[in-house]
Amino acid sequence: MNNYDDAIFEYITEGENFSSACDIYEILPEIKERLRNEFWDEVSHILEEKTKDTDWILAKSETEPYLGFWLDTNYKFFVGFEPLNDDVKYGLWIDCDKLDDQNSDVSKKCIKHLQKKISRLDIGLHEDSTYIIRKDMHINFYQNEDLKRILPNKRGAYAKEISKKLIELATSVSDIKALEKIIK
Repeated sequence: MNNYDDAIFEYITEGENFSSACDIYEILPEIKERLRNEFWDEVSHILEEKTKDTDWILAKSETEPYLGFWLDTNYKFFVGFEPLNDDVKYGLWIDCDKLDDQNSDVSKKCIKHLQKKISRLDIGLHEDSTYIIRKDMHINFYQNEDLKRILPNKRGAYAKEISKKLIELATSVSDIKALEKIIK
């Protein structure tokens, strides 16, 4: 043990402090879960507000770890965050069996079309079957350092920051008519 650990040990093992430390230990997982949920609820609210005048359909699952927009009413083009708490990424997902093979002509045409659309964004094309564009956000809300970003006094600014990234991507690729022609 070092001096810091010794000081913590001495502090926690003093009578009432020990009871408080045990109480905190018991409830800490619930607190962390609430921080994550409230953060994604705030992101969802921001996305809803910023896109209320679009045709985009907000999608947030209570059982699956994603949040984003369907850009079309046929539910073929999705821009979103996934997974929500561990190794968070965002990107464009296209529901098309023809994209399962990155070397297919359809995949190559989609990539060529999208390269022009996303060139100004700090995001790249991804070697994935259906997420044709994907960016790692380097967020893991199971890590204490990342949880500090979403404490109540910091949450709003961070929620706006990452919402802006998703809206920029969605705006860049929202002309899906060209993509629809490619995947037919």
